[in-house]
Amino acid sequence: MAGKTHDSLGEDPVKQAGSLEKPESDDVADMPDYSSTSTGSSGSSGYSGGYGGGRSHGGVDRDDQTSGDETDDNEDTDGNEDDGEESDKLRADSDDDSGDDSGDDSTDDSGDDAGEDTDDSDDGSGDDGSGGGSGDDRRGGGRVSIDIQAMTTLIAAMERARDQIPEYQAEFRKILTDAGLDEVDVPGKEKLSQVVAWIEDELPHLRRRLALAQALEDRAGSGDRKHILPGGPPSRPPDGHILPGEAPRQRGPVVYDESKIPDDPPHVSRDNGRECASQLGTDADQSQVNDLIERLKGNQHDPYFAHGFTNEADASNVTALIESARSDGDPARANELEQLVTETVQTAGRGTGDVAPSDGFEDQWGQFTSAGQPSGAPA
Repeated sequence: MAGKTHDSLGEDPVKQAGSLEKPESDDVADMPDYSSTSTGSSGSSGYSGGYGGGRSHGGVDRDDQTSGDETDDNEDTDGNEDDGEESDKLRADSDDDSGDDSGDDSTDDSGDDAGEDTDDSDDGSGDDGSGGGSGDDRRGGGRVSIDIQAMTTLIAAMERARDQIPEYQAEFRKILTDAGLDEVDVPGKEKLSQVVAWIEDELPHLRRRLALAQALEDRAGSGDRKHILPGGPPSRPPDGHILPGEAPRQRGPVVYDESKIPDDPPHVSRDNGRECASQLGTDADQSQVNDLIERLKGNQHDPYFAHGFTNEADASNVTALIESARSDGDPARANELEQLVTETVQTAGRGTGDVAPSDGFEDQWGQFTSAGQPSGAPA
């Protein structure tokens, strides 16, 4: 019995501190259970859920080893009655450990099973509620708050990075060539290209979020402040100009439902804008007016649609169409069409980068951008 003392440093590697009879692997197998008490409702459940398989595997391994220990204990008597008393004493010494083993096994098995079920549900619900859906649809359907100034700065910085990184990459390649180094041997040489691709993928979503926030802020300047957070700036001119004697104001965050953001690929939105513009005529019947209204609804704040529309359409024809619809058809529908065209043109005028307005844009579309109030709309 001298070889089975607590915290013994004896030669037998199986009998370590913390257990008189269990092998070392049992203590190791117990370790995950001390960190797996989460039921999946806390902030750490995402990590523990992903590691659920490890806990289950540890539980199974410990059950096998425990059954092996019981077999060893049962076989500790070799059929000799004299050894029975000594075996009873040995089992008496390890009763506490055996009890702990069985208790741990039964408790941990049920705990592991419950943990695995919870983790599975967490994984599923996490995917559904993390704001993305699948594929390229990034609309979470929840309400978001946009700081227009910060978003504008972010987009400008990403546009600069997209344009400058290839230049830096070419300069880096030249330095390696001058130094006689093979570019293939440089680790991470593709990272810069991956960064540019990531920026190209993110910019459309950022621009669309900013465009909608800017449009809602313009509405706030006309008194519609339901999308402005409490404590935001008071009403101001739609173009953002400061009135005489007025101190500059900090722009307040804009809140809206993210599901309103278009999710078509940029080239599809551009094509839709061009197609919509190509349907315009100077003499409109009511069916054409209704068709144009439906095409513009939901797209008037998409910078890619607006860019395609204003590049294809002729402003004088648009004005003539609206006036024709107002005089010959339903004035209310004509005013609605003019409002949608105005919002579309204003979205195009705020574009940056590859959706920036072309030269002469203000001269052609100024009647829809400067006043901020459609000519036929009520004051």
